[in-house]
Amino acid sequence: MTECDFDSTGNNIEQITGYEPRLIPDEGLSVRIRPINLNDSDAWIIFVNGLSPYSKFYRFHHIIKDVCAEDARPFCSIDYKNSFALIAELVKDSCFEIIAVGRYTRINESPNAEFAIVVDDDFQRRGIGVEIMKDLAKVAGKNGITTFEGYTLIENFEIINFLKKCGFDLRIIQRTGMRHISFSTDKMVGVRGFEPPTT
Repeated sequence: MTECDFDSTGNNIEQITGYEPRLIPDEGLSVRIRPINLNDSDAWIIFVNGLSPYSKFYRFHHIIKDVCAEDARPFCSIDYKNSFALIAELVKDSCFEIIAVGRYTRINESPNAEFAIVVDDDFQRRGIGVEIMKDLAKVAGKNGITTFEGYTLIENFEIINFLKKCGFDLRIIQRTGMRHISFSTDKMVGVRGFEPPTT
């Protein structure tokens, strides 16, 4: 077990969440998916600042300048139940580089949660985002969250296409300049490794 399998207070992540960090192959590279923690603040800053203006705008819905440590804290702090985030990190020569982040945050005490995902521009369309969404949905389901929802800019067709490729059954409501997207966390039809509950 490596240092990354513990949160910032030294607790065993797998024992807390039931989520076991895992490696996925990516064109000969080693990519690891695991929960985020406060120790990832510096890596998160480097990741966000390295995104293209296009990716930043679609993720945060406005133009942002370079982020700092103060910005990182809320994004790297999770309680593993009502708020949860997974990172994909490139593992190379004992060095780790964040290349994607997916998260959810429960809405009040409801079974709904807001979701967000962003993948480094150089690693998009390689299935990494799908793996994160698959795991994120599983963790959410175990924590009693049945629906993911969120707003996207009306011109952001990429997130719609991405979620459809994941196999989610989307419900889309048009708003002024925005779309509201919602979908069940227990259905990713056609995604290998994700089997919806049997009745």
